[in-house]
This record gives sequence, structure tokens and C-alpha cells, in this order.
Amino acid sequence: MSFFSAGLAALAGEAAAAGAAGAANPKSERRLLLNKRELRSLKKDVEAKGNTIVPLKLFINDRGFAKLEIALAKGKQTHDKRNVIKDRDNKRDLARIKKSFNA
Repeated sequence: MSFFSAGLAALAGEAAAAGAAGAANPKSERRLLLNKRELRSLKKDVEAKGNTIVPLKLFINDRGFAKLEIALAKGKQTHDKRNVIKDRDNKRDLARIKKSFNA
């Protein structure tokens, strides 16, 4: 989970805990270091288009500093979800038929 406040971007939750090995409070928010142009662009996309910021990769160096690769992601549409649910149900039905046939 990320959020913007007072011209800063912060990361909180599980993604923040992953980079906080040995910290006193591993789930506290961590400040993201971004330049103003990147920060403005991300904030505009998150607020206007309804996108969300997703952590992709986490790198931790020898001194304990973390580098996080982030991306903007868009949620699934309802028709996409229906297709996934339909495929899952079909696979489940097929497995049930195979099981009854082999038994």
C-alpha cells in the first residue's frame, strides 16, 4: 500500500516490512525517494485514473538499504473476472468427471 502526503510518497504494509530486516518496527511506513516529476506523475495517475502502485522487485544490499522497483497497475474489469471464474469452474467440473470416471 502506498500513499502521498505533503509532497512525499510512502510505502506501508507488507511491502514495507519486507525491506525492514532488523528494524524496530518492521511494518511502519517507509519513505520512497522519488524526484518531483516522478512523484507528480505517479500521484496524478493514481488519483485520476484509479490505478494503484504495485511493488515488483525488492533488492537489499549489504548495508541493509532496500531498493524497490514499482509499477502502476490497473485492476481487472468485471468481464475479465467472469471469464476467470468460468474457466475455473470448467476445470473443476472436468476434474470431477475424470475422478468419477477413474474411480
